[in-house]
Amino acid sequence: MNIIVPKVEQVADFGAEEPFVARIFMGLSEVLDATEFEEKEKIKESVMGIFINGLLPAFSYLRELRDIESGKKERLVVDLNKAYVGFYDRLWVAYKDQMQKVIKLLDFDLGFIFKDDKKFEKGCKEFVNNYPNIRVEFIEQIKKNRIAWQTQVARFRNDYSQHQSIYEDDVREMLSLKTAEVCFENCWTLIEFILAHLMCTKLYPWVRIEEIPKEKRDSSAPKKFKILYKI
Repeated sequence: MNIIVPKVEQVADFGAEEPFVARIFMGLSEVLDATEFEEKEKIKESVMGIFINGLLPAFSYLRELRDIESGKKERLVVDLNKAYVGFYDRLWVAYKDQMQKVIKLLDFDLGFIFKDDKKFEKGCKEFVNNYPNIRVEFIEQIKKNRIAWQTQVARFRNDYSQHQSIYEDDVREMLSLKTAEVCFENCWTLIEFILAHLMCTKLYPWVRIEEIPKEKRDSSAPKKFKILYKI
């Protein structure tokens, strides 16, 4: 009898102490468990897709950029360009491709946030009309992020690195560690914001979600939300 021993591989050399790991990988799963959504395992698998296919490799590229820009690693142009291209590509995959899979499983459609300005504004108005129970700040936050980083990352990834229809000088401001750090933080926190809001539309009637103050979050796993049971 042949016994197949599964191969165990280490995914990364960091864990839940990184806020994006604790809050996307762990925190959203706990929020989902407090809801009435069906097919929770499918939804969790899709959330894992955001993490594994997008945020995890993006963070790995970001750490490489930190090493290069700090002088810890030799500054070779080819390595630097490869890291920036890989970083923005995986960030866009996490936000546009993988997040949308989760949103569809939650029975929502936010495809308009990736459309041109006219279709975007129309989609925002329709969403607010169709889902009046979702707070106004939901759309406002999406609008702010579209201006702050989404458009620039899409342009870098689609027009510069993929289709090469623009030049390096056109995306020069994106080729800095400071910009990359800000884009990463804004991207994963917006993903969390969007999915948590949509998940909370179907909370069990006997639970509520409360935000944990920053100073009270566990440094070993700094999750943002905690589940409270109504008495």
